[in-house]
Amino acid sequence: MPRPRSPQSDHDFLAREIAALTQGQSRSWAHIGYLLDRIDQTDYWRNEAKSFTEWLKGHAESLGLKESTLWRYLTAGRYYIKLREALTGRGVSCPPLGELPDKVSPENLELLSKLARVAPDNALQRLAEQVISGGITRAELRTVWQAYRPALGGRTARGLGVPPPRINLRNREQFESLTEAMVLTSLASGDPSWSGIRNPDLYELFMHISPESDGATPRRYIFDAVAVIRDRKSDPLQIHGIEIAGGFHVNWSGKLEGMAPYFNFLWIAVPEQAERIEKLTVPDFVGILRVMSGHVVVERPPRQSDLLGGRVLEMTKGLLLKSLKR
Repeated sequence: MPRPRSPQSDHDFLAREIAALTQGQSRSWAHIGYLLDRIDQTDYWRNEAKSFTEWLKGHAESLGLKESTLWRYLTAGRYYIKLREALTGRGVSCPPLGELPDKVSPENLELLSKLARVAPDNALQRLAEQVISGGITRAELRTVWQAYRPALGGRTARGLGVPPPRINLRNREQFESLTEAMVLTSLASGDPSWSGIRNPDLYELFMHISPESDGATPRRYIFDAVAVIRDRKSDPLQIHGIEIAGGFHVNWSGKLEGMAPYFNFLWIAVPEQAERIEKLTVPDFVGILRVMSGHVVVERPPRQSDLLGGRVLEMTKGLLLKSLKR
């Protein structure tokens, strides 16, 4: 995108672009976001309206877009400008806003801005690079946000001028929820070879899943994560249950043995900042995963057991219901 070098050329540039949009010429959302930012920053709107908000509202129809859409483009564009500045400072090359490819959507940048409130810097940078390169889908990014969102404790910004909530690492519940989110996103976006299958035909991770029971079971489990994996199309599905170990003062044996019937394989995932794995008290048929810096390492593979698999159908029904609600 050509960059104006003087107030007059800035004005002429914006006038030409607005005229082009009014005439129905196509422009990317990022280009429009850039224009709106320049219109506001240069006070271009002053000759036609009492405020930038009034100008935007009055021009939405002639530009062929809803007012809410224009605000979304502007908000996403301004977030990207700040993001690009931060990434460039870390040596990551990013195109200017007006040259962003269409695969980088305002919706993805909006999700990324929400994740910035809670995700650690290294995790956020990986996600940002994936968003800019088109290496992550909107559905995948939404899954990541769903994993991190509980760490905010249900708090959301409400009303004009209300600052968005951010994670408080001194809050024990928020810290544990953040740890869980980091493990879940590593499992969701990482190499599925931890399962024993390097290039599966199917690999899907579900979070916070409950089996659909027949009502006869008094206790209702909610599992941290369930992975559905299939090696080849002709093979049966494998249902892997994964629980996250937040603290080792818990004796996991009874809990894991109660979970076992719902899965073909059962794992416990240990975050990198946790204590030594040797302190875990788990049945020998349960596999152990160590999650370190976004990578998943198998410390101990799972084994077969007579306790496994008896109620897989109930878990399958729970997964189906979860899929239908997505």
